[in-house]
Amino acid sequence: VRAIWDGLRLRFRSGRPVSAPDWFIQALPPVALDGELWGGRESFDAVSGTVRSDKAADARWRALRLMVFDLPGAPGDFASRTALMAELANASHATVWAPVEQSR
Repeated sequence: VRAIWDGLRLRFRSGRPVSAPDWFIQALPPVALDGELWGGRESFDAVSGTVRSDKAADARWRALRLMVFDLPGAPGDFASRTALMAELANASHATVWAPVEQSR
């Protein structure tokens, strides 16, 4: 499920807020991220149900990660932004988000 983190709030691409647990939000960096809330292959229905619920189900959220495609507004070309994503993830010891490249 596509999602955008603006550094303060997690939202769907439509702009509607995602009701994520506080611990998930607090683990995201203070920079904008564009990505997808992901729970594994063939899990779209479960992920969609979890993230579209108005009440964050903590146990279900523990299985999700924000897989990041890009850093909106960051300077440089895509290769530079990809390198910056990796640096941010490594520095923060990210557990709830990761650049898509690191997931392979």
